[in-house]
Amino acid sequence: MKKFDQHFFTGLIHDAQASKRKRVSYNIHQSGDDLLQRMYSALEPLTYVRPHKHRQPPKRELFVLLTGRVLVIEYDNDGNISDYALLEESGIQSVEIAPGVFHHIIAISESSIVFELKDGPYDPSTDKEFAS
Repeated sequence: MKKFDQHFFTGLIHDAQASKRKRVSYNIHQSGDDLLQRMYSALEPLTYVRPHKHRQPPKRELFVLLTGRVLVIEYDNDGNISDYALLEESGIQSVEIAPGVFHHIIAISESSIVFELKDGPYDPSTDKEFAS
């Protein structure tokens, strides 16, 4: 059994704050071959997650807010905003992105943590298609 306590999450936040990219992820899955990719991500407001979609093969992605506030934005293929959700403890706390939809996540508050689930397997050469 893998257990994740407050000490773990505090360390994750510290690592994100110290990171040049202002974010850090911790993979729970054992390898990229796992059919369910699971990770915790800590994000700070100055991080930039490039808009992307998971197309080859198409994959769903679920974000569950644990702490903080994040904005998740979906785009159509022309780059127009098609939907968005502010994830916060007092409102929407989770969203699922459909396969093949451009999206990105923005940390609105410091010390934001999300739990992510994504269909596997993971191949870094084909996982993401970035918006141009």
